[in-house]
Amino acid sequence: MAEVIERRAISYRRLFTRHFIWVPFVPLFMALIFGSVALHLSRTAELLEVYGVEAVATVIDRDIRRTRDSDGHTRTEYRLTYRFQPASGPAVTTRASVSAATYGALPPGSETPVRYVGHDPAVNEIEPGNAALTGWIFMLFAVLFGAVGLGLTIWIGRRKASLLRAALYGEVRQARVTGRDVTNTRINGRSQYRLTWQDAAGSQGRSGLFALPDLPAEGTVIVVYVDGRTGRGWWEEEL
Repeated sequence: MAEVIERRAISYRRLFTRHFIWVPFVPLFMALIFGSVALHLSRTAELLEVYGVEAVATVIDRDIRRTRDSDGHTRTEYRLTYRFQPASGPAVTTRASVSAATYGALPPGSETPVRYVGHDPAVNEIEPGNAALTGWIFMLFAVLFGAVGLGLTIWIGRRKASLLRAALYGEVRQARVTGRDVTNTRINGRSQYRLTWQDAAGSQGRSGLFALPDLPAEGTVIVVYVDGRTGRGWWEEEL
């Protein structure tokens, strides 16, 4: 068998999706979102702490909002609409999510303290410390998602590093199929197989999981990409 010299153009999008390299980006993206919200809330809490001014707010209305997620879980949100008059400027009317206890204690027409930023009354809170507490909760979720994303990045990186090196600059060789080994894995009710081969340099190799109709017959000449660091070969159809 003669070695194949030319390399086939590799679809990095296919590598990214087929080998689940995209998976760590999901928790990392969630960490970014939660982290951004946490920083915003922490900044709000800091402004209220440094520039906070007390006023009295009047509850105008209240409502309960219930939503159901895709898993059937119901989330209940208690909301108050209130108005207060800052030391300067027009009256401010706003809505805020509150605890069930605060919701129950403040029917429409009742009065309650409110804290707002003196130079920006739109930044206010009707439950003392709510911005700081919520910011810490969001930061906790950001850290958890970040840890999961980092762990998945390391895990997938170690498992797929050989594949990526082979695809990017591995040696290209011809190989002859020596077998199609059935495994105990089934996907969508179909048994999965692994292709085995011997390449032009005499090295043995084995593919990932495939359905039997997707594999070439024994004796067929295929192309493999060999990772120079580990010596592992990857069937061209896996890249």
